[in-house]
Amino acid sequence: MDTVPVSTLSRTAFDATHSLKRIGSGKSIHSAADNPAAAAVAVGLETASSSERAAQRNINDGMSILQTADSASGTASDALQRMRELAVAASSGTVSGDARQALQDEFSQLQQHIDDTAARTEFAGQPLVDGTRGSIDVQAGRDMGDTVRMDMPDLTAGALGIGGLDLSSSGNAQAALDQIDTALADVSSARSDLGATHNRLASATHTGESRIEAQTASESRIMDTDMAKEVSTLANLQLQTKAGVAAAVQSRNIQRTAVLGLL
Repeated sequence: MDTVPVSTLSRTAFDATHSLKRIGSGKSIHSAADNPAAAAVAVGLETASSSERAAQRNINDGMSILQTADSASGTASDALQRMRELAVAASSGTVSGDARQALQDEFSQLQQHIDDTAARTEFAGQPLVDGTRGSIDVQAGRDMGDTVRMDMPDLTAGALGIGGLDLSSSGNAQAALDQIDTALADVSSARSDLGATHNRLASATHTGESRIEAQTASESRIMDTDMAKEVSTLANLQLQTKAGVAAAVQSRNIQRTAVLGLL
């Protein structure tokens, strides 16, 4: 009877040890040597997923910026609405001097409020709507060119054309109405653009999340242990090991008996 090669038993024990390791860790690949091709693919998928997650953080920042700018636009719109009411009141020739001065004082305060809001509106210490920002490009994907441009409005009183308006006379007040209407239309247009860009980023978020989910699932299929298959493999290896050891012991016993019979 042939003796079971020690190398065969060693290899079976080695495979059983690695099978236990895969079951214990839940990973089928622990180093590139285990499966070079699969490991390379998994690394690529992991890189793509991490890049997509970074892009998701960029998108979230971009959406926060847009929401901040839209809030400032809403404040400017409210102020302009009130300024228009004041201009309508001051357009009447029946307004007394004291009343006109009161209207002018509030009008001037609203002009300053619009400028103050534009100056204070910022994100991470960077001004957004004071006319110095222009546009911001958001890297919304993992590849070069996956960007979304966010145009930041200039919400200063000067840019809106209301900085030099006054209600010192009914004629000036009436002239102010047209300019305020133009400013309101400009702010409304800016808010519409901000909203459309926000929707683009929201869409990019959904696309990125789908990519991450698909990449993570693909990486999992490569790297994660198929428990049912691995448990079956381990049981088979353990059975082979026991059978090999038993055969080796039996072979040695037969050989020893044969030797004793020759004495």
